[in-house]
Amino acid sequence: MGGIKLDAKFIFNIISVLGAVAWGWYQMELRVQALEMKIEHNEKMSKSYDNHIGITDSPDEMYGKTLSIPDNMIEKYFLLAANYDKKKMGEIKKRLSDKKVNPRDVKRELARKIVEIYYSLDHAKRAEGNFDKIFIKKDIPEDIPKIKLDEDTLIVDILISNELVKSKSEARRLIDQGAVKINDEKCIDRDHIVRKDDSLIIKVGKRRFLKII
Repeated sequence: MGGIKLDAKFIFNIISVLGAVAWGWYQMELRVQALEMKIEHNEKMSKSYDNHIGITDSPDEMYGKTLSIPDNMIEKYFLLAANYDKKKMGEIKKRLSDKKVNPRDVKRELARKIVEIYYSLDHAKRAEGNFDKIFIKKDIPEDIPKIKLDEDTLIVDILISNELVKSKSEARRLIDQGAVKINDEKCIDRDHIVRKDDSLIIKVGKRRFLKII
């Protein structure tokens, strides 16, 4: 009875590929665990606290949220989230123990590395530039999304349709918290209507922008 004969080299290659894929997923799982670890005061990272760093976050969100982690978590993030080896970890520990070094500078390296892992080095550089423009220079990034309205639209619907929020309940919650701004003024009205001929900038939280043209 005939059958398919498999070459030993072919089988070895298949096993090698499967092993590489499994190892890659294992490493990713470690990074995800690091990004979801409990932080100081035993407060778990979660979207409800707006401190959850997800692997599907945008480069800007990933960079900014990384800079907000507590200083006492920097080493663990480098080890698990950035996958630094023993030699690099030694350098990080040395820098963190040096009182002349601002932990913020070390954290910026961490943020760049994490964005590079999930996106690219160019994305990491742009995310850092956008962060500096928003939080240091108090400016607005140049590459924010732009839309034109076809009709007068509720602010809640604009936030959802442009993926600034994931649900109406989140949109309403952020409006109630004063986290939604229109031309740098807090929007406190859930039923606020943006006119189709308006030209303005909507800001949600610290890092999400949308320009109405």
